[in-house]
Amino acid sequence: VPLPVGEVRERVAAWEGAVSVAAVNGPSSTVVSGDTAALDELFGVLEDEGVRVRRIPVDYASHSAHVEAIEAELADLLAPIEPQASAVPFYSTVTGGLIDTATTDAGYWYTNLRQTVLFEDTVRALLTDGFRLFVEASPHPVLAVALAETFQATETEAVTVGSLRRDEGGLRRFLLSAAEAYVHGAPVRWHTLFDGADASRVDLPTYAFQHERYWPAPAASAPSGAVVSEDMAGFWGAVDAGDLGAVAGVLGVGGSDGLDAVVPALAAWRRQRREGVELDGRRYRVVWRALGDRVVSRPVGRWLVVVPGDPVAAVWAGAVVEGLAAGGADVRVVDTGRAGGDRAVLGRLIGEAGGGQELQGVVALTGLDEREHPEFPVLTSGVVDTVLLAQALDDVGQGARLWCVTCGAVCVDAGDVLTSPAQSLVWGLGRTAVLERPERWGGLVDVPAVPSPRAVGRLLGVLGDARTHGEDQLAIREGGVLVRRLCRSPRPQRARTPRAPWTPKGTVLITGGTGAIGGHVARWAARSGAEHVVLAGRSGANAPGASALAAEVEALGARVSLVACDVSDRPALEDLLEGLAASGDGVRAVFHAAGTAENVPFDDLTARQIATALAAKVAGARHLNELLEPDAVDAFVLFSSIAGVWGSGGQAAYAAGNAYLDALAQARRAAGGRATAVAWGAWDAQGGMLDEQRADQLARGGVNVMAPQPAITALEAALTDDETTLVVADMAWDRFLPAFTLHRPSPLLADLPETAALAAREAANTPATDTTALTARLTGLGPAEQHTLLLDLVRAEAATVLGHTSHTAVDPDRAFHDLGFDSLTAIELRNRLKSATGLNLPATVIFDHPTATTLTQHLHGALGGAADPASDDPLAGLDRLENVLLTAPADYWERRQATERLRDFLDRIAVLADSHGAPSAGPDEDDDAAERIEAATDDEIFDFINQELGRDQ
Repeated sequence: VPLPVGEVRERVAAWEGAVSVAAVNGPSSTVVSGDTAALDELFGVLEDEGVRVRRIPVDYASHSAHVEAIEAELADLLAPIEPQASAVPFYSTVTGGLIDTATTDAGYWYTNLRQTVLFEDTVRALLTDGFRLFVEASPHPVLAVALAETFQATETEAVTVGSLRRDEGGLRRFLLSAAEAYVHGAPVRWHTLFDGADASRVDLPTYAFQHERYWPAPAASAPSGAVVSEDMAGFWGAVDAGDLGAVAGVLGVGGSDGLDAVVPALAAWRRQRREGVELDGRRYRVVWRALGDRVVSRPVGRWLVVVPGDPVAAVWAGAVVEGLAAGGADVRVVDTGRAGGDRAVLGRLIGEAGGGQELQGVVALTGLDEREHPEFPVLTSGVVDTVLLAQALDDVGQGARLWCVTCGAVCVDAGDVLTSPAQSLVWGLGRTAVLERPERWGGLVDVPAVPSPRAVGRLLGVLGDARTHGEDQLAIREGGVLVRRLCRSPRPQRARTPRAPWTPKGTVLITGGTGAIGGHVARWAARSGAEHVVLAGRSGANAPGASALAAEVEALGARVSLVACDVSDRPALEDLLEGLAASGDGVRAVFHAAGTAENVPFDDLTARQIATALAAKVAGARHLNELLEPDAVDAFVLFSSIAGVWGSGGQAAYAAGNAYLDALAQARRAAGGRATAVAWGAWDAQGGMLDEQRADQLARGGVNVMAPQPAITALEAALTDDETTLVVADMAWDRFLPAFTLHRPSPLLADLPETAALAAREAANTPATDTTALTARLTGLGPAEQHTLLLDLVRAEAATVLGHTSHTAVDPDRAFHDLGFDSLTAIELRNRLKSATGLNLPATVIFDHPTATTLTQHLHGALGGAADPASDDPLAGLDRLENVLLTAPADYWERRQATERLRDFLDRIAVLADSHGAPSAGPDEDDDAAERIEAATDDEIFDFINQELGRDQ
């Protein structure tokens, strides 16, 4: 069914479980299954509505309730399965994200057969993780269009290739597909094909008679800084090389006497300066800016206020409801306590409260509920209810923007105290929610503990005031409304004066110590003076590479203890700390690097998944904070991530955990202890953390991986400067910003100079009057001239996309596919035409109108122009029909439907010809023609169109 899954679910609800959503392949590609009679009825309804529905020729109803009949049998058959962890990342259409294949037991495979196939969600997760090439291994590609739609919906440049095709099942087609994958970056091992064949590489063709270059030229290297004279370059080159004679020559002194101490000092000074500049370029921090205090408007219309069952939130809940109502809003209230943690029940309560009307906005006070979740203690009930609320709003089709309110979850300045790290989890979730559901997200607002009239008024102003211009991370304080910003943060000048760096002493505890990052921290700690390094992890000495790491650290001068300890287990961690103290090895510094990241779309998050993601990172940090008194350690270091600073699509739980670490550091500092949370970008940890392909994917997305040593230098500087929170990431903002702000601007990043530069560049490259000029030109022309102008426009834009220098290279009557368009270039052409015409063109417009001529006719009509004179020519119409039938991808069922309609069409033409007095064929000829039409196969009908009704191809 070529409709979004939400529309399909609404339609199949009428059959009360007899029809299930079997698969969601793309934004407008949904598969249903179930009882045959119900499917027949649904098929008829959709056909009557003009939906291009088609049947899939299978004889079983997978992914529906029918599968339940064989659940026990499958359990017996699959019981012997002993799943293992795979070396290749495994993205599951059961969960819609990355999973450990060790969990794919019999129950998993039953779920795989029973529940909806989350293909679109899985593709989105892969795109979020940087994958850009998709290979469909099958006898014929059937998911290419669904993939292209998902690429377009996420505004991602990605490619899909097949392996074989219908009627092309041999080695030639396979090798051609391999070549297509190869030019898009796949590591094809060509040598295995030519081993023993005496083959050799040859130069590319020189195109002697074609003087148009298509290969991209290498990019010119950009200047790295100020212009350096040849003399200066020679001097510093000699200094770096330690060449005393060359230095003496540049300085013009008679000998090198006296330079043997100066030159090494100069080299060291210059190296430190370079490292300092590099470090400053990677340092950022979060600040809060005043927004102002003038309220322009208040919320109006119907608003939903969602309150938790926690009485602590009742004070703010009453104030918000009263304030909204006093301002003229129609206020409805839903208590999540009545839902009992059930998403469906919460959706029903929302629907009842909405009364069938579209809500203007939703205010969630659920985040104020800090009660421990009854099943997952690492979570609060408020966090779970907030996620369920966002999901339930989507389930019932409410498009109103969701605003989440917290209290004490952020710290806006040195005089502000962060009192609730637990509520900061909601902020991490929200920073990812805005990326996955930009049109349905309002924002995050932190309020004071007491809902004074002024504070409530400011909150209402935020909710209803258009002047905020999309601000989505705000704090209300006594002095006014503040907004969250990221800014560059070079080391302060006082930190640049020579002084001894911070060094560890005594016993250093590293959680996640046998992991990639933990290993680098351990080596640095040993080199810097730590006497005893404790590497704690779930597997302890049994972790891969643990023994080798321990030996390496010991060789650097420190004692090493490999300890099996799950830091999310408070008693186990307490035993470890007490045992170390009892043996005289009390912990003097702790580095918390434990944690995992898992990709799960926001809509699929469950309390269990969030708890699993937060177990080591959040529970471990909380336990360490509780068990180590504020003044007991010299350093309390939390390894956070940029995901917690600005969100990460598909990683809401991971972002929440890292936001918690940043908040915990601020709360611990406010309590009088030392604490440092560094939100890291990507580390090239050289220990299995990132392979070359993943590092390249991140770099293409604007997140460059950092080598371990510069990262450790940044950590050492943060400890030396006694930082509380800091962001350290090697960002290529020119690549990151366009993708990150594609669906919605990010005020958080507005103060970065790169943001302003990007906006200026886009403004300079965007013609402001293209649409107006085009309309004006069309207005002064007749229908034929309008058609010619638009055809030239389409051909010119198509030529630009394909890399041609002239529109004449685009045959107006040749299918775009034959001209070289694929799913991505089709989207690019759509975008260019959308910009040029001002029309809201669908992603499939190039497939719906497969030649420049037919596309021009569509644009002409959409712009209000008269029909092209040639469009009334029956033979021209047959030409267009031929193009559609012979260029559009069609499977067996589509060809069957087209054949039946053509037979009916030919019968009606014959009747029409007779009624207009056309010369009649003899009885034998008429009967013979009818018999031949009836007896013709599908392929013969298509051959007939090609040979008799169309042009030579």
